[in-house]
Amino acid sequence: ILDGVDHGELLTIFGMFTAFITGALSFELVGLKPDLGALVIGMIMAGHPRSKELYERMMSYKDFFLTAFFINIGLSGIPGWGHLIAAIILILFVNLKGGMFLLLLSRFKIRARTSFLASIALGNYSEFALIIGVVGMEMGWISGDWILIMALAMSFSFLVASPLNIRVHDLFDFFKPWIIRFNRNVEYPDEEPSSLGQIKYLIIGMGETGQSAYNFLIEQHAGEVLGIDYDHDLVAKLNDVGINAEWGDATDSNLWENADVPNLRMVLFAMEDHHSNINSIKEIMKIRAFDFKIGVISHYPDEREDFEELNVDYIYDYRNRLGRDFVMGMIQHLE
Repeated sequence: ILDGVDHGELLTIFGMFTAFITGALSFELVGLKPDLGALVIGMIMAGHPRSKELYERMMSYKDFFLTAFFINIGLSGIPGWGHLIAAIILILFVNLKGGMFLLLLSRFKIRARTSFLASIALGNYSEFALIIGVVGMEMGWISGDWILIMALAMSFSFLVASPLNIRVHDLFDFFKPWIIRFNRNVEYPDEEPSSLGQIKYLIIGMGETGQSAYNFLIEQHAGEVLGIDYDHDLVAKLNDVGINAEWGDATDSNLWENADVPNLRMVLFAMEDHHSNINSIKEIMKIRAFDFKIGVISHYPDEREDFEELNVDYIYDYRNRLGRDFVMGMIQHLE
């Protein structure tokens, strides 16, 4: 059915029907938890080629329901000084939680940098813990006061974590001498490549845009083009079809500090996430001297302003250039 659904409202209706009827209601009719039914349906559809498109379409509804849940929690009572003090005490354990994540993750085959980034991201209290708390209150395991305390603690933890997540790469660079002490003498699967070969063109992000850029460049510069992507599975698939791609994290300063690329002329950023592009360019700017040029894709005016502040060499304005490129392609086709 999903293969025959278009990209409009029917896709949304299909997602709703699949989750609430095929999944939740069908399980409830046979005496099983409806939540389990929705989970099973989600797992079944995860491997479908259009699962990402369906996920992106349904995400806004998930955020809507989650917001409604938080509003309901806020209307459940007015917090007092006792609730506030208890929440502040719980906030003191956030640093301990983040430190435990850093210590635990670094004991596995994960670099200290990756462990640090993960510990910052996971350090705050999760909203899903609040959902579990509400279930516990409905079961009579905890009182409603604890829901208010948990809601306050979660809100405060987000206030603390938000500025840290924004500056997480700068924080790592500042504390790098101490953080890398957690590294062990093992081979890490997320180790940055030490040499990128004698390449002249580097593409960061090997999605559809990155692959299109690679295919265009390889026609005239065979053996001089390399693609970098953070997805191990995607890199393996690209290598299987003969595309020169390596795993790498462009936001990691180690990639730019250690990679030996004396002939590099151009770095093209084709990642979908704007913040990843910005953080990667900032890491490049920390290098004292580099001769290559940087090209990026801008989808919105504010993104263009961010790139201009970093003095990027070339900015492809997607919205303004798309029509022009379309006409040029049509003219070339007619000729």
